[in-house]
Amino acid sequence: MDIQQSAKQVMSAVGGKDNIASVSHCATRLRLTLNDDNKLDLDAVKSADGVKGAFQVGGQLQVVYGLGVNKVADAFNSL
Repeated sequence: MDIQQSAKQVMSAVGGKDNIASVSHCATRLRLTLNDDNKLDLDAVKSADGVKGAFQVGGQLQVVYGLGVNKVADAFNSL
């Protein structure tokens, strides 16, 4: 998986950095809170490099990467 490429793909699929209210992660998932869910292209998120799944729950987008998600979160935050 190309971590930087994956972070860029997800960033684009959620509507860009201006549409992100917060970023966090757990052991396997990147967790994003979006300002406007209408800008989200969930299929594009799911097809990003290294993504194993994605879904929305409780007002939060959870992107499943598996172990090593912390590296993706770091790359995502650097964008």
